[in-house]
Amino acid sequence: MYNPGEFPLSDKTVGQTLGEAVATWPEQTCIVSIHQNIRLTFSDLLRRVDAFAAGLKKLGMKKGDRLGIWGPNDLEWFITSLSASRAGLIVVAINPAYQQNELVYSLQKVGVKAIVSPDVFKVQNYPKMLLTAKEVCPTLEHIIIYSSNHIT
Repeated sequence: MYNPGEFPLSDKTVGQTLGEAVATWPEQTCIVSIHQNIRLTFSDLLRRVDAFAAGLKKLGMKKGDRLGIWGPNDLEWFITSLSASRAGLIVVAINPAYQQNELVYSLQKVGVKAIVSPDVFKVQNYPKMLLTAKEVCPTLEHIIIYSSNHIT
């Protein structure tokens, strides 16, 4: 490891670092999603992250499995990424502008086991595209869709 800066490199995971941040600033605002009108404290974020990580584990996801995230910069993207870190999963960020053939190629290339996506992005119907992709992606077992009209 090499670090030309003044602060030493850390060997902590992102999930461990989140836990430390919660212990240090539990009620401080951690994230603001203006377009979604949502503000979360570090404690609020950790509760959501750990609940989603537990759900992923319940689906059978285990350390080293690949979890795809296909969508824009929503709060759900951030929570999914941190949940994967807490659960020991490998995050595969997929370009939200990908068309069907690009999506299939990326899912097949990295062996995504589950994917998280919004119900719609711009004019694309993500659930329909994912169901079509699932037919030719043998490793893809779970499609998780989030929506602006869900209950949190």
